[in-house]
Amino acid sequence: MNNDPPPTHDLRSWGQILASLDKQAERRGARRHDRREAVRFWIQGDSQPHLGYLRDISATGAFVEADGVSQGTRIRLELEKTGAPSRRTDALVMWSHTDDGGAPHPELRGVGLRFLTAGEQRESRW
Repeated sequence: MNNDPPPTHDLRSWGQILASLDKQAERRGARRHDRREAVRFWIQGDSQPHLGYLRDISATGAFVEADGVSQGTRIRLELEKTGAPSRRTDALVMWSHTDDGGAPHPELRGVGLRFLTAGEQRESRW
């Protein structure tokens, strides 16, 4: 079985799809949708998938509850929903609170992501 991360193929971000359901404006300029969905992700250079929970998603980024991912790391996310095609996109870790000392609140243990644009994904090789 091949553990290589699947290629990205869907250029519409999950945030654009889910944020269209959210009516509340956000100070960051992107509407956010607060859901908790299981997500698989790959760290660039690592063929083994990791598991986390995708939360607080917008058209430009999301929060993922996960440990062991440093700021500046590029990751590939895959969201699977029963009865729907999987969605994949690449993202950059903008900030990381993954240990008890770094997280100001326990619910913030994880990473803040910025989804890469289609152009950014084409410019850089996985």
